[in-house]
Amino acid sequence: MGENLHPNTNSHSSRPSRCLRLLAMMASFTIVAVPAANAQQIPKLVVGAVIPMTGSLAPFGLEARQGMELALDDFRARNEAFGAKVEILFEDNASLPSQAEAAAKKLLEKSHAHILIGAVTAAATTSVAAVADTARRPLIAPVSPPTGAVRSREWVWSMALGDREQGVAVAKFAAQSRNWRRALIVQANGKPLAAFASGFETGFAALGGVVMANLTLEASLNAQAKQLENWLAQNADPGTAPDMILLAATATPAAKLIRLLRERGVKTPIVGSDTWDTPGFVAQFGKSRIGDTMLVSAYSAAAGEHATTAFATSFRQRFQRDPGSVAAHFHDAMVILLNAFVRGRMTLPQPLAKALRESIDIAGAAGVWSLTGGESPIRSAYVMSIIGGGTVKLESRISTSP
Repeated sequence: MGENLHPNTNSHSSRPSRCLRLLAMMASFTIVAVPAANAQQIPKLVVGAVIPMTGSLAPFGLEARQGMELALDDFRARNEAFGAKVEILFEDNASLPSQAEAAAKKLLEKSHAHILIGAVTAAATTSVAAVADTARRPLIAPVSPPTGAVRSREWVWSMALGDREQGVAVAKFAAQSRNWRRALIVQANGKPLAAFASGFETGFAALGGVVMANLTLEASLNAQAKQLENWLAQNADPGTAPDMILLAATATPAAKLIRLLRERGVKTPIVGSDTWDTPGFVAQFGKSRIGDTMLVSAYSAAAGEHATTAFATSFRQRFQRDPGSVAAHFHDAMVILLNAFVRGRMTLPQPLAKALRESIDIAGAAGVWSLTGGESPIRSAYVMSIIGGGTVKLESRISTSP
């Protein structure tokens, strides 16, 4: 912000390194234009996106689509001839992991996509990763890393801050920023975020915290609230009551439970994962008071980085709302891919994969990226308070490194 991009060469300060960082950020949004004559010789790049456009996760799918389209529109505005060579095809997996495989196969076999981007959940991403690896086609996983054997395959690149890393970040925030010493872990039925809970439990214990209990919720909403109320009533003494609740549940069930708990007078701080980082989740609270409720995410519009601010401003102007983490990460997946496409100027699997492997310090909305196959990148996470009325406030930036 107003920093001199031409520092005095006699200075021994850190300005040159900051200058390089700003230039790297600018590069991600200003990909070098290719002369028209050369662009005509480059084949068309077909990008296949597997996202949930229907079902319970459809709001995340909308975020993903908008983020990708914004990145492509920006690219076309700066590289008109080259941008005409890129097309995104979206395929709905209906919020079901079982349909993600079919969606990926359709994009590769019928639409002849050169690369896949997706999906939104770890289970769906794992299905897509298996298809991509078998077909020997690149896959960029923006928000949910694949699990199991496909996690380390050579054709899969993960941008995700994994559930376990998010749990570690929350543990650091709780112990170091808030000085909380006692926690209650609450997991949704089926434990969809078990790694998030496990990461928190391990990290919190390493920092001297105590997990008082690890509850699995009943099926119905009222039964869940009653279950929690009973436990909290039995542990209500100021010297032994939990300082916080880690709620390992996805957006919709978590929002319903939090509202009900607050209406019944439960004031204990509640923290959740980046599955809550969507306008649809925050909007469910309206203007109501939701107490001390927070989420962890790999993206914050208030982070203050040049590329982050530029993205958030552009997104607001086009869609009339703030972007969430999913929009930012799918946007950055396209930025990385387009950068690799310009450098490699090929759509064949091996050259395109090589260009992706050479994606170093590519700045985007959610940070500066260097892709690595399979593993989640070690980077910062942000803890944000949910204010109500569709807004969040940045509380803390936490490193996810051990």
